[in-house]
Amino acid sequence: MSNGENNLEFLLERLQKVFLGFLPGGHAADIFLNYSSELKNQRVLRFIESFSKAIEENFSHLSITIDDFTTEDFVDVFDAVIQKVRNTKSIDKQERFKKILLGYFQQSEFDELIYKYLELIDRLTEIQIQLLFIIDKKGYQKKPFIDLLIYQNETNLFLESEIEFLINDLESMGLLKLIIHAFVDKESIQEYYI
Repeated sequence: MSNGENNLEFLLERLQKVFLGFLPGGHAADIFLNYSSELKNQRVLRFIESFSKAIEENFSHLSITIDDFTTEDFVDVFDAVIQKVRNTKSIDKQERFKKILLGYFQQSEFDELIYKYLELIDRLTEIQIQLLFIIDKKGYQKKPFIDLLIYQNETNLFLESEIEFLINDLESMGLLKLIIHAFVDKESIQEYYI
């Protein structure tokens, strides 16, 4: 950012504070905006520290140089990841974003699908990601309740309607395919596959 852009940003920030001061509850809005900004900055800083540590730990497995960090492709991907990290509190998603960045260095050439993967991770809920893992391993048949291991040792119980809603969303994204097995003398079975 140039010095002129910094001055303009500073001026706009000050004007925003002045205008917020005239509004009822403006001071509270200013506090919220400052807190929100600080929270998002802390997420980014923690992510960058974690990514730097992962680079150090995996340096021998990755064939990277300093120049790799200054390519236009990497800068664009890194910027896209940082924007996602700023807006998610999910540590699991942040870990997935970090894996995508580490995977970037293992490619022989740039893959445009990386942006699609970032969007999917950002859009999917942790429950949907767990459902994809379960369906990939076991398939999925409709049951009244499904136990899912979501976070470390925490087990959550979901109603069929909740799971069905999430599965329909996965299906609408093209991540699942419904296969119905029809039997002559039995009830049909609906199974989802990746």
